[in-house]
Amino acid sequence: MFILRGHAGFDLANLLSLGSKALAAMTSLLVRLNTWPCPNGHEILDHRRTRCMKCNNEVAADPICNSYGLKLRTKGNFLKQWEQACSHLASGISLGQLHLTFICDVEDLAAGEQVLAPLTNLPKLKACTIRLGRLRNRDLASLAERTSQKMTSTFIPGSGFPFELLPEEIRLRVLQFTHIGPNGPYHDRYEDLFVESGKLIKNLLDSRKDFLVVKYIDRHRHIYKVYLDITQTLATILAGKDLRDLHFHLGGFQDLRSWLEQQVMGETYDSTVSNKYPRTPLNYVERFIMRDPANFKPPYVTSFNNRPYMSHPWVKTAGKMGHARRSQSVSPDRVGLLEAKINDDQATSKSPSHGSLGKINVKPIVLLSMFIAIAAFSIYLINYTTRGWISVFKSGSEYQVHAPLQDIVTWDQHSLFVRGERIMLYSGEFHPYRLPVPGLWLDVLQKIKALGFNAVSFYTNWGLLEGREGDFSAEGIFALEPFFQAASKAGIYLIARPGPYINAESSGGGFPGWLQRTNSTMRTTGYLRYTENYVRNIASIVAKAQIVHGGPIVIFQSENEYSYGTPGIQFPDNEYFAAVKKQYRDAGIVVPLISNDGGPYGLFAPGTGPGAVDIYGHDGYPLGFDCANPSLWPEDKLPTDYNTLHQQQSPSTPYAIMEFQAGSFDPWGGSSFKNCTKLINEEFARVFYKNNYAAGIKIFNLYMIYGGTNWGNSGHPGGYTSYDYGAAIAEDRTVSRVKYHEIKLQANFLKVSPAYLTAKPEAPKVRSYTSSTALTVTRLVGNVTSFYVVRHEIYSSTASINYRLTVPTSSGNIDVPQLGGSLSLSGRDSKIHVTDYYLGGPSLLYCSAEIFTWKKYPNKEKTILLLYGNLGETHEAAFKDVIFDDQSAYELVEWEGEIKTSTTGDMIILNWTVTLKRKVVRVGQKLFVYLLDRNDAYNYWVLDVPGPSPFNSFAVWNARSVIVRMSFPQWKGIRPGYLIRTVDLDPPRMLLTGDLNETSVVEVIGGVPPSFNALAFNGRSVSLHRKGSDVLEGFVPFLPPKLTIPKLTDLVWKCVDSLPEILASYDDSAWPQANLPYSNNTVRSMTTPVSLYGSDYGFHTGNLLFRGRFTAQGKEETLKLETQGGTAFAVSVFLNQTYLGSFSGNSAQAASNLTLTLPDLTASQDYFLTILMDNMGLDENFIVGEDASQRPRGILNYDLSGRHQSAIKWKITGNLGGEYYRDRVRGPLNEGGLYAERKGYHLPKAPTADWMRRKPTEGIPSAGVGFFTTSFALDVPTSYAGTPVRYDIPLSFFFTNTTTTPKGRTSNFRAQLYVNGYQYGKYVNNIGPQTAFPVPEGILNYHGMNYIAISLWAMDAGGAKLENVELVSTAVIQTGYREVEMAPGTTDEWKERQGSY
Repeated sequence: MFILRGHAGFDLANLLSLGSKALAAMTSLLVRLNTWPCPNGHEILDHRRTRCMKCNNEVAADPICNSYGLKLRTKGNFLKQWEQACSHLASGISLGQLHLTFICDVEDLAAGEQVLAPLTNLPKLKACTIRLGRLRNRDLASLAERTSQKMTSTFIPGSGFPFELLPEEIRLRVLQFTHIGPNGPYHDRYEDLFVESGKLIKNLLDSRKDFLVVKYIDRHRHIYKVYLDITQTLATILAGKDLRDLHFHLGGFQDLRSWLEQQVMGETYDSTVSNKYPRTPLNYVERFIMRDPANFKPPYVTSFNNRPYMSHPWVKTAGKMGHARRSQSVSPDRVGLLEAKINDDQATSKSPSHGSLGKINVKPIVLLSMFIAIAAFSIYLINYTTRGWISVFKSGSEYQVHAPLQDIVTWDQHSLFVRGERIMLYSGEFHPYRLPVPGLWLDVLQKIKALGFNAVSFYTNWGLLEGREGDFSAEGIFALEPFFQAASKAGIYLIARPGPYINAESSGGGFPGWLQRTNSTMRTTGYLRYTENYVRNIASIVAKAQIVHGGPIVIFQSENEYSYGTPGIQFPDNEYFAAVKKQYRDAGIVVPLISNDGGPYGLFAPGTGPGAVDIYGHDGYPLGFDCANPSLWPEDKLPTDYNTLHQQQSPSTPYAIMEFQAGSFDPWGGSSFKNCTKLINEEFARVFYKNNYAAGIKIFNLYMIYGGTNWGNSGHPGGYTSYDYGAAIAEDRTVSRVKYHEIKLQANFLKVSPAYLTAKPEAPKVRSYTSSTALTVTRLVGNVTSFYVVRHEIYSSTASINYRLTVPTSSGNIDVPQLGGSLSLSGRDSKIHVTDYYLGGPSLLYCSAEIFTWKKYPNKEKTILLLYGNLGETHEAAFKDVIFDDQSAYELVEWEGEIKTSTTGDMIILNWTVTLKRKVVRVGQKLFVYLLDRNDAYNYWVLDVPGPSPFNSFAVWNARSVIVRMSFPQWKGIRPGYLIRTVDLDPPRMLLTGDLNETSVVEVIGGVPPSFNALAFNGRSVSLHRKGSDVLEGFVPFLPPKLTIPKLTDLVWKCVDSLPEILASYDDSAWPQANLPYSNNTVRSMTTPVSLYGSDYGFHTGNLLFRGRFTAQGKEETLKLETQGGTAFAVSVFLNQTYLGSFSGNSAQAASNLTLTLPDLTASQDYFLTILMDNMGLDENFIVGEDASQRPRGILNYDLSGRHQSAIKWKITGNLGGEYYRDRVRGPLNEGGLYAERKGYHLPKAPTADWMRRKPTEGIPSAGVGFFTTSFALDVPTSYAGTPVRYDIPLSFFFTNTTTTPKGRTSNFRAQLYVNGYQYGKYVNNIGPQTAFPVPEGILNYHGMNYIAISLWAMDAGGAKLENVELVSTAVIQTGYREVEMAPGTTDEWKERQGSY
């Protein structure tokens, strides 16, 4: 450990001169700026003296602090040097491990702000102890709140602070006892000090169990008696308290340090001799070291009397705490002192199993050592409790202690910490397997980052990664490493959710089909042996990408929605859940484990026994999944009890919703994702998401933020190919939905509101804060700041309600608005009002408009605040602690309409009506307030400049941010500027990347560094029509490409029969025999002589075919056939070449019973039955014990009239090779069992030369399957008039619905679309609803040839045809995104498959 102390006269040159190795070695740094050297260089002068204690020389001419006024002088070099020193620290120190202590005396709030500014712009420290002296109580409390909001670090009041007067509601994290000597504020009244401090601490500890107490004793040897009394007082108060953290700091005086060193070494104490010290047995300290002493180190005790911690005898032999994964039992005598009752002259500790440890008679001074031991142990025990894996509980006569695994991601009851910084994890769900183009993953992640999110949750799909038991393959499009790299580049933390069960509207809920052959109940202990290979492999991949190894993964979820069980089954099964956790822990997962309960049921919350997770989470889908009536919000669907349930179920962890509705899936025959987008729209986001904020949500994941595509048969039978989900980012990756921009406003607000992270929700109330009984308000109470979430009492109300707001503030209760008018809440809307909201200097005393973002720019001494409201609304904001200039309290920089103002003291009130045109008001000297219409607020983007390692692009509170407005000239209404992706700095240019769909005005209103005078957008210089020290603005032209998209019906198509199996000449000798006399299927017992379940023969995906041979007796008249393929499946039956009939499917049936009439059969003649059916995917396994994923696909039963079932001999096929699938690139589900698929004709450059020329719009003339192929080139421009330009032009295949046959009935057929070998669409004409199939660049070759295939399965005797098929661009985007690499396999040429049939 390296500790540096700097003095005030120390010009910081020594710090600035430290090299990178020295900086990297630092773990603790103390900078003291209230002492300075005398002219002779004696660095011993403190702020109480004007002459050197050694040579009596007077102080330097320009000291930092003047002892006769303590006015911080800012005209000298100090501030500049201090800023340089902080920059130097940021450049070389691994700040995630540095504990910085900063001490300085100042006279007033402004001086405190100035001296703290460089600190608050450092990247996040592990901890920061700030001590500012000589401030008024009011100023100190205000500065404490503001600094803690900006740094989320420890804040320590300085000397002279009357802590016994501290209002309890301020609830500072740290309480300091300081300067108790003759120069301190409590000289000659120690008695009062004990009484008042004891009362305060006791009251705070009684009301909160996470209070952090710092004990600081100043350098006065005569106060030993005071010290002992305080120790005794605290020890009595602390007995039995469950503190979150305890930091015991001994102040700097030699005698006390020497006494400590000697007393822990066991020297004799003579009370009559002042230089002798009390004897304290070493075992008092050792008793609290629960692990091997060689592995023990209290992590936050950094020094005694400024000596390195490791120099002290009782820890000199200790090493750093190891990251052990094992659990160990600790005998109660090691923890018995936690239950000690400390008296004046004795300490007694009893063990639950070993009885009394004995009565130990000690002198009062021994209490000191005991308190030190308690402090050290508390640091160890409680600090690691906040890291989540130390849960102590009694089990008989033992305490089970789970050792910590890492210390980068920690938490308390309020929120997560990442590298010591308190954060809200605002996340969106995105499944990389639903976008099989790794080159586009960064595109989606950047669009998520641009929302203001800092995280993404992702599933992995077991069924795609282990298509055959024991054959795990995560390569190519299934490799996760590129996804992790993209997340790191974008600055997105990841929540890993690999299941094994994921649900996710995926086939089998992510289960591989081969599980149907296992004789086990899914999601119970018996099935875990089948998960071992998958878990071991996927955990190995994920473990390497954990944040502890430099990756982006910060949280891990094992299992998913394990919340429901059938009667008669053990549920919930703690042993099972614990075993799943253990699998992942044993495989190297060390980040916190979180759950996703299917609702707020409290299952496996911390403290619930075996299987309990570190952090409890649940999901919520309040409006369900019926998009048929998108304007209907049913009654009582708004969750109003979330916070109450959280406090009952998991009060020790941050409130987490691991899946909250951000759209809806849509079933076969549904109303389309267009309706789902309307149902879960921007109004839903305003009402429901803000309701979650009112409940105190701190880990929030929106499902889905980008849905993607169920390509290659990967979806469940309850949904079709598209998984658009009505998400904020559409399936084609466009960001044109208003919901995207609404969510951006909310996420950015929370990103700049650290006070929200520790604010505590009150119960929702009607008319407590507003004048209307039609409104409900939930107040979240912070240390100083409060948030008021206002909504309609009837949440679905479409009425507009006028109201007044009455709220308590630091200036008393205030009725808003004060300057006239009334507030209003539109229908299906919700607002967040704030009080005492810190803005980096001034504060919002109250504000009725909603905050989008704010940012303080120290180099400009300027703060920008963006407020917004709905058009025509009246709003009011009051600003306090405003620094006025010499001329006016405010200035109207831009305005339209009237702005009412009032100025009182250091407070300014603004009252305005929201107009289309923004208003800009300068408040005081340096606060610029933008008053926006909501639709205009959508035009603004907040981007973080990449910081130093290890933060890079990851969001941190004090990141350097840029605020950019992108808008369309002259446009009015809801049409935001398209997208700003990233920002970087290349002096003197600012570099922006983004996307355009129209010529736009780009205006940088905040974050322009000094001397920057140029702007580049996507690498091209922007012609600026306005620039200055504060703004850069210019036009970015949209350059429309000349794009030619081929008309598909004009192309040459080739066709081949893809159901040759009905021909007498077809050879099925290579087909697998269906001859298994049993099945391990646990859901349905066989009712046929042999199993005809596809999965029993390794066929789990796509089309299944059966051929049944029998010799006729001439009396057979009917065939009864029961089949099951999942919702919307179909089946067609042929006898030789005679079409018998079909079940064409519907949106309700997963199985069918057909009775088919046979033609006259000739006795003794052999006949073949050919049965083609669709496997629409395996059912999900949501309810434990139901084993829905085991429901078989295939023939369940049959009856050939007059014959025994054994008369028919069966063969079966599906995809070529079954579980030994041939296409290792596209995975185990992409192909089905159609003849053309088995031959690989869907792959590029198949041998089509000898096929007939025929178009899918011509179709086939009879029931059966036709397979059509064509090729075409695309040449999407890469330049405009010689200038390099990248375009993102989403393309979709559109199928025109064939509504009727010649007889006036819906045409019964289904088609599958293949693009360069990837099955990217299943179109079902008679069910729907999907007709558009987006195919991304990377699957489509935008700069070369593309091979397209369409299978057409006709189920009407007269055949079928496509009415039309088109390739259409859905948007034309000029993009700043990089060139997209082709997905694997898209350019490979077809090769004949050995053994194909």
